[in-house]
Amino acid sequence: ALRALGAKIDYLAKEGQLPLKILSSSLDLRSEVTIDASMSSQFLSALLMISFFLEGLKILPSAPLMSKPYIEMTISAMREWGVNVVQMEDGSYYIPSGQYYQKSQYVIEGDFSSAGYFFAIAALTQSTITIKNLNPCSAQADRKFLEILAKMGNEIEFQDDGITLIGKQISSLSLNMEDCPDQVQTMAVLAAFAKGVTIISGVRSLRLKETERVLALKIELMKMGIKTEDTHDTLTIFGGNPHAATIDTYGDHRMAMAFAIAGTKLLGMKICHPEVVNKTFPLFWDTLKQLNPLLYELKR
Repeated sequence: ALRALGAKIDYLAKEGQLPLKILSSSLDLRSEVTIDASMSSQFLSALLMISFFLEGLKILPSAPLMSKPYIEMTISAMREWGVNVVQMEDGSYYIPSGQYYQKSQYVIEGDFSSAGYFFAIAALTQSTITIKNLNPCSAQADRKFLEILAKMGNEIEFQDDGITLIGKQISSLSLNMEDCPDQVQTMAVLAAFAKGVTIISGVRSLRLKETERVLALKIELMKMGIKTEDTHDTLTIFGGNPHAATIDTYGDHRMAMAFAIAGTKLLGMKICHPEVVNKTFPLFWDTLKQLNPLLYELKR
């Protein structure tokens, strides 16, 4: 898409892969560009955020969107900053000319992706946790994880500046997590403890993340004695009685944090290379330690 707009980008090794070389260039003021965001919404979000520079642009997705709530969150943030995005009937996005970002200050709300680990812990251990600075009406896609925990039978209470989860139980489900893929690893770990079979669909984008997350989940859950099956877009977990194991993290922050949840229930869990959490949640282990000092020993 950027090349179509006149960007000078060269791949230094294999086409479509890093490393690449980006030369300073002027983008054409074209009226329309096509982009494939079927594997990641981040491609479309990035183009949307620079679109107002192009003085009137129509962006046409060439395939069904992945993680559409993240696109809606991008558009919502742009609107708050003074740039309006019009969603057209043909599925395209039009950004009128003459708009500019106008805010000088912006308050960033709490992160539902990070909060999800602690809500999961409350559900698994049947305890109660309150997390502040979360917007109950947030456009964040991972807010949907609360709905999943509620379907399991847990209770959710909303306050003006926070959310409380009262843990009751873990149960098997059949659900589509295409809109909140960052919570799939957390859900998979919970499913290991649930009696019955959990089927998670919409997981194809996980195969192109920091690691091949579906494969990584299968390998690490197998270490814990949990059977799994998968197709290109589904992960099936046969819950039961998982046992403690030493978990490899594959350089993936979410593998470390998701499997740390199991350590709140199983003595002897070990997480290799715990420092990978620094990518998104450098204080994760300290925060976990506040719940129970013994949990700090998960790090290896």
